[in-house]
Amino acid sequence: MNFKYIAIGLSALLASHVANSHEQVSITQSNKLGLMQLLYNQSAIPELRKSTNELYSKLSSDKDVANHLLVDYYMPYSEYSEHNQNAGIDEHYGKFLVKISGHKDAEQHVGEHLGKMAFSTALSSTTASSEKFNMDVADYGPDLDNEQRKALVFALWELSFNDELRGQLLKTEGTLNKAALLSAIEVNGYSLDSTSSSWIAQQLHTGSKGQLENFLGYNLYAATW
Repeated sequence: MNFKYIAIGLSALLASHVANSHEQVSITQSNKLGLMQLLYNQSAIPELRKSTNELYSKLSSDKDVANHLLVDYYMPYSEYSEHNQNAGIDEHYGKFLVKISGHKDAEQHVGEHLGKMAFSTALSSTTASSEKFNMDVADYGPDLDNEQRKALVFALWELSFNDELRGQLLKTEGTLNKAALLSAIEVNGYSLDSTSSSWIAQQLHTGSKGQLENFLGYNLYAATW
């Protein structure tokens, strides 16, 4: 078990009541898809990630920085308008993202939020609320290098905006078949390797929502924030 995952898991437990209080915000489907578009751009455009990353340490001391992050980065880079779909982060949700990004425990709060949103948007159906999930976190997943983290961001982005592909993944039976479908997703020349896709497929097969959210949150934060 990777030490980083253990540390994040323990910190998340200690700070869960704070994170829950932060998430008293209405998150529409447009906001969720806008977040996935923002993650895509943060991963695909290194200069964008560098620019936003340089602002986080200044958020607590300069209100103008918070507005700059919201208006010039989060909102415009979350806009999506293709294939008869329109999405983007609104001001209310954007301010929430800015707030948790500037928190002293941002890695835990932002990572936990990204994991929840990515699972909800890319790896679950609209009827997911009626399904039973295992929320225990025992397997922290494979360690991903930077290439695989980018592949993960792009695969989740593709699944978020492609209803047919997401539905196919959820309906496909057997971990081997699910893994094959995940590995076949290629965006910008990146695709998940057999280790990553097989582990994700296994968690989907067993309904291990907690493990997936933790894995997604850790790696999405590392790849984009």
